[in-house]
Amino acid sequence: ALDWGNVIALSGWHGIVSLVYRSLQSACPDVVPADALARLRHLHFVNSARALFLASELSRILAAFEKREVPAYPFKGPALSAMLYGDPMQRQSVDLDIIVPYAAVRDAMDVLATLGYVKSNRHENVKLSAFRHVDYEIPFSRNDGKLNIELQWAVVPPYFGFREAELKIWEKRRVMRANGFSFPVLPPEETLVALCVHGAKHLWHRMGWVCDVAKLAAGPAPLDWERLTALARRCRVLRILHLGLHLARELAGAVLPEGVSAKIAADPMVGALTRRVLQEVPHECIGHDDDFGRYFFHMKARERRMDQLRLAGQLMVTLPLIEWNTQPLPDALYPLACLFRPLKLAMRYGAALHSHRLSGKQQGSAVLTNCGVSYIKTNS
Repeated sequence: ALDWGNVIALSGWHGIVSLVYRSLQSACPDVVPADALARLRHLHFVNSARALFLASELSRILAAFEKREVPAYPFKGPALSAMLYGDPMQRQSVDLDIIVPYAAVRDAMDVLATLGYVKSNRHENVKLSAFRHVDYEIPFSRNDGKLNIELQWAVVPPYFGFREAELKIWEKRRVMRANGFSFPVLPPEETLVALCVHGAKHLWHRMGWVCDVAKLAAGPAPLDWERLTALARRCRVLRILHLGLHLARELAGAVLPEGVSAKIAADPMVGALTRRVLQEVPHECIGHDDDFGRYFFHMKARERRMDQLRLAGQLMVTLPLIEWNTQPLPDALYPLACLFRPLKLAMRYGAALHSHRLSGKQQGSAVLTNCGVSYIKTNS
């Protein structure tokens, strides 16, 4: 018998409670136990209420940003829900991600402070001018604890090597109006590339992200597939796009053009990465691999060997957040600290590696947990 408790729990984890409820209610309500359907209905209304709160708060923040002349692009959340479903309350969201130009980050931080948001304690010693080279966001929380915001100046961290400038976020924003709300959004092609990059960063560990891609691929606005492919190629994330589309087809029934399907089939690494994701989809709390498993996935998701090497090299000199807090440096010394990073790692772990005090995977995990260095293994 189907374990409906597990179905409901997994739906919540994957961010698809409302999608599951609406689908079951529409297609086969009679085959769902009454208590399970009632539980899904309750969670659906809870998510709708949360989404309404997020949409209202996002509108308040965007209005304050506009008054301060801070350009903003709300990534995912109610804005994406409005774009996909014509309703900012149809997509399950927990917090808000807001991207602003780096030059406007300090003004945006000031605005959030006036609205009752406080910066994460873990980022107190971060010096933005240097930190921007290793990360892309600073978390804020509302002083009543009701909401977290990720204030971002990019879609993913710098090490990812994503040519985000090709999206032309600030030139291509347009207003989406739905149910009394107005949010800036990007054209569907730019949105789809950004969603696929975000999903790959997190190893696609939530089905909700796959459903977003499937919904965007199906409409409501028709995609220009040639422009989409050209955009992904310019951003150097063509394999990442193909992976997201392949997952959307395999897991959410997305229908892709024959030409796109043929290109996906011609790249065996897309299939290998898909199998890696599919191994984890049935489980809760997935996607929390050790760091070297995650970075290895990121490298294999790049189609160009040079991008793989650049990603590995960037990780080798990236200072982890803990060092920003425990060993704050003047901005002028940041490049020097990065140059000495590989030597520091060798001194810290060289003896242990030489004497085999740590077993193989534990070695990599220990090094990666502390320094963010990727583990590169050869294909067998």
